[in-house]
Amino acid sequence: MVTLRGLGLASPLQRMALTRLDTRELPLAIGTIHAANHPWLRTARRVGRSDVGGWVFVRDVPRPAAWLT
Repeated sequence: MVTLRGLGLASPLQRMALTRLDTRELPLAIGTIHAANHPWLRTARRVGRSDVGGWVFVRDVPRPAAWLT
């Protein structure tokens, strides 16, 4: 198995993803990082993401059983 950890790719890849998002209609990118994942939190802050804190709840849309497979 190939591992890419420690190669310094996280920040450049995150910057690239954020710059390629189409934010013309909705200038907001929402992502979730587990609070205990300190390395990823540091990376997110390094590329300019902000911690807004709290929890965000969205309505759960019923899905057909086939969606689970």
